[in-house]
Amino acid sequence: MDTRTDAADAGGSTEWAPPGMPIAPASANVLGSAVTASGPDTPAAAGGHTPPAARPARAQSAPRNEVARWARICAIVSVVFNPLLLVSIAAIVLGIIGLHRSEQPHFAGRFDSGRRQATTGIGIGVFGLIVGITVPALFIAWTVSRLP
Repeated sequence: MDTRTDAADAGGSTEWAPPGMPIAPASANVLGSAVTASGPDTPAAAGGHTPPAARPARAQSAPRNEVARWARICAIVSVVFNPLLLVSIAAIVLGIIGLHRSEQPHFAGRFDSGRRQATTGIGIGVFGLIVGITVPALFIAWTVSRLP
């Protein structure tokens, strides 16, 4: 059963509707009351289309503390891959810079000031630095102890 032909035969709209759902007449708006505006200046008279509603302007996003984010990324990389301890040192330095930036007026009081990311970068960077020094030192000590 095609609702389009049934509606067209009944003198109604030719729009499609799911089976069992009535098709609203073309002269009714969403709330069900009849559209009363008519004339050459109405959108319907200008081609049958209403212009899209103006979108509200997007709120400008607040500044983000990218240095703190990079401190956290470097710290995580330093634990996994740490050539010459440079990544750990970079994580600690970037974390300190990010921590100072999080206290600046345009970041102060914001939930996403970057303070936690910077602190995480410093903490994991220090851990990576300690692991990067301790593991090779223990390996060298173990190797030397096994020499004859």
